[in-house]
Amino acid sequence: MKRAAGTTGWVVATLFLLMVMTGCSPSGREEPIRISANQWIGYTPLFYANEKGWLEQGGFSLKFVSSLSESLDLFNTRSVDAMASTQYEYFEAKRKNPGVRPVILFDRSAGGDMILANKPLETVLGSRNIDVYLEQGSINIVLLKDFCREYRLGMERMRLHETNPYDLKELANDSNRTMLVVTYAPYHKDLLAKGFHVVDSTETMETLLVIDALVVHKRLLRRCRDRFEALKRYIDAAVEVSRRDPKHYFETVRPYLGDTDFKSFRTDLASIRWINRPDGRILEAMARHGIDVDAMIR
Repeated sequence: MKRAAGTTGWVVATLFLLMVMTGCSPSGREEPIRISANQWIGYTPLFYANEKGWLEQGGFSLKFVSSLSESLDLFNTRSVDAMASTQYEYFEAKRKNPGVRPVILFDRSAGGDMILANKPLETVLGSRNIDVYLEQGSINIVLLKDFCREYRLGMERMRLHETNPYDLKELANDSNRTMLVVTYAPYHKDLLAKGFHVVDSTETMETLLVIDALVVHKRLLRRCRDRFEALKRYIDAAVEVSRRDPKHYFETVRPYLGDTDFKSFRTDLASIRWINRPDGRILEAMARHGIDVDAMIR
């Protein structure tokens, strides 16, 4: 990628402009709006905004969690006010509270969600007993079911093991067992080093739509819309930095990504498509999948 000249100055100017444009400056009496997000590559605009001080200035706080299901639990118990999630967690939250909506889009997965195996795919398909490690209360279960439909693989042949993605680094490759792991970037890297390989992903699952968005209750959006509109500008600015100067972007968000390097980070970025400025096609696709778009800040 060709680096734009004067990127550092552009970043500083953007930060200043965003602070001026923040329309809804929280008063000292107001509590910050609490956002939960895990290590997924598509949530890095939040990390960038947090490191730059934009979130605090705009009246937000970030709670860093280890999994999508943890975000959902915190959201459902009102321990946070907003969550960065896929549509799976959104649907689960909406089941409990119909007023929940996605309001800001982050990305569409294009390979970042994946299924890994410790044996060749042909061996997996012929196995009668498969140990599957995944975060069951998340989009992982949707990927697994789609994989099973694609390859006509019966779920009765599988033993599901609930696994926090953060703990996958401790999972050993047992050659005496057939193992599948359903996860997402960047949690897969330790598995690759242990001899696991990708057998399917959102890059090849053509009928599967996986999007990530910030999810809140419409009531909170109505009350604090100017804050969320400012947050949307922060996210747009962070995404633009990721394109103009990916090295600077990486160094800024690196504390949130664990043990990774710039090359791996670039690979992970290539496994998503930013949709923070959605066009009509993505909104139509979301609507076809039953995802509400009526509260979307575009």
